[in-house]
Amino acid sequence: RARSFIDQARRFAGRSNGEELIQTLRKCEAELLLQQHQGEAAYRLLITMPENAQVLKLLSEAKLLSADYSRCRAFAQAALRWSGDDDALRASLFTLIGRSYEVEGDTEQAWRYFSDALTLLERLDDLYSLARAETNLAVALMPLKRYGDAGLLLSRAEKIQSRLRDRVGLSVTRH
Repeated sequence: RARSFIDQARRFAGRSNGEELIQTLRKCEAELLLQQHQGEAAYRLLITMPENAQVLKLLSEAKLLSADYSRCRAFAQAALRWSGDDDALRASLFTLIGRSYEVEGDTEQAWRYFSDALTLLERLDDLYSLARAETNLAVALMPLKRYGDAGLLLSRAEKIQSRLRDRVGLSVTRH
């Protein structure tokens, strides 16, 4: 249903010569494709768009889904150069880089990036993202045999997720 709304808006934008609207619709369509785990389709849409921090972040997500981890990191690093002082965006990019290292089995690098993301999120008032970051970091600490630190992070994340009623996050944390 969301796709049909995007198609209708694209037709309208084409008639009204609204290039900015067309770019916004492409970004929305790419986000929808990423939610559907269609990384390559999202990549093909995004690669034609003007480069900015958000587009580069989405390209990084697309490459993570496509298991192209070095390009995932390259897009995330490029987005970091555009991110300025947007700590939420920077934390999201650090998380993407951390995940790419995690799936490659480089837990030391994953831990570093998850730790950086957590540090940034502690400054913000985003408990939802903070709890998710604590869970990510805890998972990265386990292969390093830092069970005490991992347990503390999981306990903190569980408390926050229970308060927020974040069922998905809570099930991941408890898993």
